[in-house]
Amino acid sequence: MKKISYILLMMLFVSLQGIGQTVDSLANYSEEVADTFQLTSLVDEYREKALAGDAQSQYNLGLCYQYGEGVEQDYAQAIEWFLKAAAKNHAASQCALGLCYQYEYGVKKDMRQAIKWYDKAARQNFAMAQYCLGLCYNYGDGVILDTRKAAEWYRKAANQGLHLAQLNLGMCYYNAEGLPKNYVLAVEWIRKAAEQGYAQAEYNLGYCYYTNKGVKKDLKQAAEWYEKAAMQGHATAQMSLGACYEDGEGVEKDLNKAIEWYTLAAKQGNEDAIEALKELGVEMKAEEE
Repeated sequence: MKKISYILLMMLFVSLQGIGQTVDSLANYSEEVADTFQLTSLVDEYREKALAGDAQSQYNLGLCYQYGEGVEQDYAQAIEWFLKAAAKNHAASQCALGLCYQYEYGVKKDMRQAIKWYDKAARQNFAMAQYCLGLCYNYGDGVILDTRKAAEWYRKAANQGLHLAQLNLGMCYYNAEGLPKNYVLAVEWIRKAAEQGYAQAEYNLGYCYYTNKGVKKDLKQAAEWYEKAAMQGHATAQMSLGACYEDGEGVEKDLNKAIEWYTLAAKQGNEDAIEALKELGVEMKAEEE
């Protein structure tokens, strides 16, 4: 078999791609919320209700300003409206303020403020805030590093179905971070996130099937989960699926498909895929690099 490193990416946002990916994923989460509220077409309605003191509308209007939906992007205005709603104990607004203070959206980073707002929302059982607190304890960002507390907050959010927290809780079991090592429970939580279509979890679940960790080794299942993640653009899954096709593991051996998946991963800078293509004598065109 080719010597390609099948890398199980560790706890999401803890040893995955660094803090930048945290911001991206949380931003994507907020954008999904924004889409739900159809911000652009409802700005005037939100403003009218927000001015009348409606907390949900104040939060929605804050999102409009945060993402420039229907109004010119203005982080200061976003924070102003989040503060108005947060003062009414609106949990989503409190979490939004935590994100602003942690990731410098319109304000200077202030982890004391970030933790304060996360904690207010988390104690109202707001899943994303619970997850964010878990991250803070995992990193020791604004609080004393405590993996046990991180796992506790992840569990609270995971029990509400938040896929980000489900994966992290699974990886706590996998890596014995704040919890006893337990591959079976790790797979249970990773699967919950994967079944929601979360690419990182799909890749990790495939890896568990490939390596016989917490589940019986099943190369066909491994390849299927790799493909689900690969189809969403997950570079390591693309590389891993390419290796499956090259070696005929879980799929019928097909060098052309292997090259296709390696190329997609290589375009994203995956070093293993780049090396795999070289070993196959395939040179990427300049426009593909």
